[in-house]
Amino acid sequence: MPTGGFIFIATSGIETYAEKVVAGEMQANANAFDRILDLQSKQMASGSDILAADFGFRESVALGDVPTIESALVSLRQRMGVPTALVLTLDGNVIGLQKTLSNEDLDDLWSAVEAGQAKGRQYYGAVASPIMAPDLIGWLIIGQPLDQREMASLTKLAPIGLSARIVSSEALPGELAERSTGSESLVEVREEGERILYRLSTLPALGGAAKPVLLLRQSLSGAMD
Repeated sequence: MPTGGFIFIATSGIETYAEKVVAGEMQANANAFDRILDLQSKQMASGSDILAADFGFRESVALGDVPTIESALVSLRQRMGVPTALVLTLDGNVIGLQKTLSNEDLDDLWSAVEAGQAKGRQYYGAVASPIMAPDLIGWLIIGQPLDQREMASLTKLAPIGLSARIVSSEALPGELAERSTGSESLVEVREEGERILYRLSTLPALGGAAKPVLLLRQSLSGAMD
């Protein structure tokens, strides 16, 4: 076999192997991100459930004792390290409303709790716990933003140069939206002549028609270099 042909075959084999390694590392990191986000959600749910079940807190909500409720929410935010903690009552009141939530966010939360959803992650990760006294009188909701700062802290854990962000499924670039399949997808595209590998995974969300997507990006060309 000519030497040039051997070099070509060997190079192709190395490239194929390297591509598999990069894809495998991206998948492993995506799985790690999913576990971290799930753990955060469970920790928030645990804190929310404990307060929602507290007799004094339930009594305050039943009596409409706003100062006591707000004091408990401030304590919960500090203890859990989250910026958002609020109560939605059956009569339509919102207690402890934070500026981090928009009117659209609140509409989504109302729709979610009324539909019986208990937990989820939106751009602000959120969980909801029913408040019973003994019948349902409202919901306790706490939230932690899944913003770019949070994503940057997660990517520091990755051994390869990844970037991560949360985007709405409606805001995905056309090619990614067209080629993604199911709740998890690995898609390679070309951007300005560079090979880019994306990994998309749909996150469970508390309310809202558009689902949040964890979008990981890795330069395959850079990794190959």
